[in-house]
Amino acid sequence: MMMKDAQIAATDGEHDMTITFTTAGDPAPLRAHVREMGAKHDRMAHGGGMNGGGMNGGGMGEHMKMVPSHAAVDDVDHGARIVLTPDDPAQLGALREHVHSHVEMMKSGTCPMMMEDHEQGAHHEM
Repeated sequence: MMMKDAQIAATDGEHDMTITFTTAGDPAPLRAHVREMGAKHDRMAHGGGMNGGGMNGGGMGEHMKMVPSHAAVDDVDHGARIVLTPDDPAQLGALREHVHSHVEMMKSGTCPMMMEDHEQGAHHEM
């Protein structure tokens, strides 16, 4: 789950998407969590899936289908950011749509992945 005082923002880049997570508190736990999210994104976006089943299983629906992409994580002031780059540049629009939708769900607390991970006692991932 996202840390309760964390702020999240998505930004469109020329060839990628950036999701920035910041906190007014100690950024170390948030940075560790964002690094975990980036690693899990790479596994999921390339067939690793959650619990071996992929994001499309478990009632997630087709709208949650991952766009094959790579995540790079960097620390920023008071947090960290994930830069997502699609494997196929022609899929940038689909990646943007997915990320903006996912970020809005995370902000509202209605993200299906957040609920599934919470039930399993894991952290929410992108």
